[in-house]
Amino acid sequence: MVWFSATSFVAFLGVASTVQAQTGNSPCAKEYVSVITLDGVKSKDQPSPPWKNGAINANNNRFYIGNSSSLALCADEQLCIQRPSKAQFILHHETNKLKLHVGVLGGQQVYLDKKGALRYNQVREPLPVTWSASANGWEARKSTVDPRYQTLHSREVTKWWACPSCSSRKSVGPWQIFADTKKVTVKDKDVPSKKKKDCITFSLKTEYVTPLFYNNVGW
Repeated sequence: MVWFSATSFVAFLGVASTVQAQTGNSPCAKEYVSVITLDGVKSKDQPSPPWKNGAINANNNRFYIGNSSSLALCADEQLCIQRPSKAQFILHHETNKLKLHVGVLGGQQVYLDKKGALRYNQVREPLPVTWSASANGWEARKSTVDPRYQTLHSREVTKWWACPSCSSRKSVGPWQIFADTKKVTVKDKDVPSKKKKDCITFSLKTEYVTPLFYNNVGW
C-alpha cells in the first residue's frame, strides 16, 4: 500500500481540478445546437415582399431568395445539399455561430463579407480574420413584426436586403441576400443591379428542423 501525506493529497486535487477546468474550456468542447431553415418574410419597412416562397437557398458561396435549387459546395466530388427546397443551417446557441448543415468536418461557416453579402466559406477555406466580427453573434429571437414566430438576428446586422440580378427582375427575382451592418453599408456598386433602390428589406424567419440537441459530433 502506498501512503500519501495530507499535503500531497491536497496538491493532487488542485492539479486535477485545473486539468478539468482546462478541458471544459477547450475549443473542441461540444455545445447545444439546433438545425434550422430560413425564410425571407415581411419587415417593418416592407410588409408585403414580392415573393410567394421566401425560402433561403445556398448557391456558389452566396445566399438567395427565389432560386430553384440549393447547392452547398463541399469536399471534392461530394454534393451535400443538392436540391432541397431550402438550405439547412446549424445554429450554435453557446458560441452564436451559424453554419451550413452539411457533411463536412468543421462545417461551412456563414458570414457577411466586406460588401455586406451573406456568404459561406468553401471547404478547407479559412474564414478571414477581418470578417470574424461579422461571422459571430447569431441568435433566434421572437419576431417584433409577428410574435407567432422567431427571426434570426446578428449583432452586426442593422438591416437585411434582398437584391435582384437586374432592375427588370426586382419583382420576380431571384434576390441575393445582403445586409447593412455596424461597419458596412451596402452601396449601389455592391449589389448585382448596381442600384440599391432595387433591393427589398426583409426579416429572416426561423424554422426549427430539430429544436435543440447536444452537439457531440463536432459540427
